[in-house]
Amino acid sequence: MYQRVCGCAWDGRSVTVKGFAAFWGWFARLMGTLAKLQELWCQVAPMLLHGFVDRAQAEGMLARCRSGTFLVRFASRAQHAGWLAVSFKDRGGADANENEEQDLGGRVEHCLIRVDADGFVIFFADSGMKYPSLQELVQQCNKFRFLWPDVPKETAFLRSY
Repeated sequence: MYQRVCGCAWDGRSVTVKGFAAFWGWFARLMGTLAKLQELWCQVAPMLLHGFVDRAQAEGMLARCRSGTFLVRFASRAQHAGWLAVSFKDRGGADANENEEQDLGGRVEHCLIRVDADGFVIFFADSGMKYPSLQELVQQCNKFRFLWPDVPKETAFLRSY
């Protein structure tokens, strides 16, 4: 984690000033996000925020899920410290239809969510859309249907966060 966040190796004994500054900046932004999402972070049944799950782990978790299954996690790149990422199973294409919830095909896609003081901005293909709460964002996005492993989003996100 230290190497990914700071961009430098750690010998297990000492930390450079530059490494400490990079880590502290990342950590402070992450704590700002957690303060805003404290209730979401504490909910575990179902787990709404999967924390430090990286892209590859998310892809593994979603590989055998039906289309529309998603999970919310911390963005794994240092330049997006304090942001969230959504990984989701998307069938996509012209042949997507109403029966896609039974479809185990498709691929795992990822998008970023910037956490602002006054809302959440989701980015798909270089365009952003802002929502006042994470619940509203999830409810409005038709690509997100089932919170991993298989909870309807309407059930999982009952309250506003």
